[in-house]
Amino acid sequence: MTSSLNIGKKIRELRLSRNINLRELSKLCGISASLISQIENNRVTPSIKTLKKISENLGEKASFFLEDEESGKNSHQLLTNKVYLRKGDRKIWKRNKEGMIYELLNPSLYGKKMEFVYLKMQPGYSIDELFTHEGEECGLILQGHVQLLLEDKIYDLNVGDSVYYLSTTPHGLRNIGENTAHAIFAITPPSF
Repeated sequence: MTSSLNIGKKIRELRLSRNINLRELSKLCGISASLISQIENNRVTPSIKTLKKISENLGEKASFFLEDEESGKNSHQLLTNKVYLRKGDRKIWKRNKEGMIYELLNPSLYGKKMEFVYLKMQPGYSIDELFTHEGEECGLILQGHVQLLLEDKIYDLNVGDSVYYLSTTPHGLRNIGENTAHAIFAITPPSF
């Protein structure tokens, strides 16, 4: 491994961007939290099997973590190479099993500046533990009744309503409707 491969740093950054704590990832993967912590701090190099479990639960291919940071190349395509993505080829990430599903709508391209995400939230699903990350988000509710928790305020959103906020503001979502909620979000810089 070269020094430009920083698997632990990538795992930690991706885990934090997904607002998943060590204990939650440990439970999802069936791997001890202490082992994940050692991997994130580059004290231990994960086996391929362990890396695969972690990557699947973070919604990435294992090859993403093996990408050379200096060249930025491996499984990601250069930005100019792909302009479309077939529905069946979307990258999918599940949070709390089926509670919330994220589908990446744009191709997974190295060097992209923004991304579009299709969210599906089951009735009663909630991200009440507000989180922050760098960037900006803009979303459109396609179906359902959702609440946006933004710092100390709650915004009720229905079909056709849109939102925009700085991602550095503590935020979360709740599906308070009786059906699955659907939304599309644009996020910059990319988080998924």
